[in-house]
Amino acid sequence: MSNSVKCFKVICKRFGGVAPVIALLIFIGGCRSAAPVTPQSDISTVQSRWNTSVEDYQRLRLRGQIQMHWQDEDGSHTEQGDLDVLFDGETRSSMRITKFGDVMLWFTLTPSRAWIFDMLSEPSRLTVRTLEELQTQLAVRPEVLRLLLGINPWPADAKVQLSGGDVVLTAATLGGQLTATLEPSTLRPKIITLAFPEEGSFVGRHRWTTGEVRVGGTQGGRRIATVIDIVTPEALLKLRTSTAVALTAVEMKSLAAVWFDLDRVRAHLKPEVLE
Repeated sequence: MSNSVKCFKVICKRFGGVAPVIALLIFIGGCRSAAPVTPQSDISTVQSRWNTSVEDYQRLRLRGQIQMHWQDEDGSHTEQGDLDVLFDGETRSSMRITKFGDVMLWFTLTPSRAWIFDMLSEPSRLTVRTLEELQTQLAVRPEVLRLLLGINPWPADAKVQLSGGDVVLTAATLGGQLTATLEPSTLRPKIITLAFPEEGSFVGRHRWTTGEVRVGGTQGGRRIATVIDIVTPEALLKLRTSTAVALTAVEMKSLAAVWFDLDRVRAHLKPEVLE
């Protein structure tokens, strides 16, 4: 079995969301703020500042690279490719991984069904399932990924405290326990963890020392960490963002006409097997 096919299996192991690694991918930092969080600050203050900083990211397109590291019975492996991710709110998401311009993997999730184009396998194949059927096959559910990347509002009943100079937010959500460590002055995420009783822990590490990327299409010009590490029970995914754009409804509609049209993509890629 080739490393590329093994990589595909790692990415699609337990996901329910954008697929991949979803794996995958995306990352968001916090907006800059004048006053740091203090012991006198309350959850409403943190929630308000955070929600304002993410309100433009419901429709988002991210481009960059993804590097995947994992181990199995044959040893350690690494695969990488160019990444293009589209988030249309919390209802639709799609991630395309290419190499030298050729599609390797393309994962798409909609409210009614999900599909995966696996152009690495021989023969190449298209798998179409309901969301429930794919629930145990994908690596990271989209709602989990959005939280790890810091692009969603926090749960309304989250608790906030200061710890070691950082703001630590905790909440029960999505069937697991959320813990987010944020910078007190900017609320930029440092580490976001979602721990599940059976699945294990999923961690998003925002590496601000690697640089920042400005998100286009926003008035505030909010920036995100250039590199975000997504750690899953099966693999380490390194996401490097080159461009990030918040889309209008009109812009999303134009892209969605292609990205979320299964028949159109199938006619273009021409997979050999349909499952």
